[in-house]
Amino acid sequence: MKHLLLIIFLHSLPVFLNAQDTIQESSSMKSELFLGLGLGLDYGGTLGVNLTYFPHERVGIFAGVGNAVSAVGYTIGSTYRLLPKKTESKFIPYIEGMYGFNAAVIIHYKNKKNRQFYGPTIGIGLEYHHHPENLNYWAFDILLPIRSPEVKEYLDDLKNNQGIIFNHNLSPVLISFGYRHSFNKSRKDHQAVHEI
Repeated sequence: MKHLLLIIFLHSLPVFLNAQDTIQESSSMKSELFLGLGLGLDYGGTLGVNLTYFPHERVGIFAGVGNAVSAVGYTIGSTYRLLPKKTESKFIPYIEGMYGFNAAVIIHYKNKKNRQFYGPTIGIGLEYHHHPENLNYWAFDILLPIRSPEVKEYLDDLKNNQGIIFNHNLSPVLISFGYRHSFNKSRKDHQAVHEI
């Protein structure tokens, strides 16, 4: 139940924050679509792609599909940009929430025991726009996966009842990074489209 409430909260957060926003919209970063390649949960796993759409300059929705070590993983979520007053800034922080692949148990000599787990993840990130006139950017995230009790129960069963020894524990904090390519050529071109 608490996971369901968390998911509802995370997906309504951008709408709530947007409703509280009294800053006048800038036309330089609205209605953007980005295709990204990267590593991390928001790319569906260890390596994958991410499609992000910003219907508003601050609020985005995304989906990721990628290699989740033992199979294909997916994730869906939303992001909220904490835009600085100067929208041409190279650095734009954001918060995000998602649901999808967030843990995997891999046993190399017993493939049938490999399992993927899905659940909510929250995080903070930073966009780095390397060129002021270019909408493309690098994205860096620190993520906190909220794993279900089922993950620990499965690991305990493998350790205590099946004699499997793990070399690594699941990390409570993960990172992701990738490059996002805009379907618009530049900020100037995009601004001109919205000003017509």
